[in-house]
Amino acid sequence: MERILERLLAGETVSGQAISAELGVTRAAVWKQIEQLRALGFVIESQGKQGYRLLSCPDSLMAPVIARGLQTRWAGRQIVYLPCLVFVICGAAYHRCVVSAEHR
Repeated sequence: MERILERLLAGETVSGQAISAELGVTRAAVWKQIEQLRALGFVIESQGKQGYRLLSCPDSLMAPVIARGLQTRWAGRQIVYLPCLVFVICGAAYHRCVVSAEHR
């Protein structure tokens, strides 16, 4: 999903076929990933026979979104994004996960 988001963040219209060829997946798999991004609040326009185009981006902690706003040369360039957090309160472990639309 992040590689598709990186392509969309470049600001150009990207065809589903080009993405599927680049990633080695089916166009249906690309469509599912686009739908997951939409479920996370990304507004993505589908243009018939042209592809997908990102219209707006929500506040997100996904690595490609953060990287887009970085202005540093070296500090903070490596971004580690963990969609699932584990935290402990009074000895009991709790999980807080980002659940994709596919798993809801």
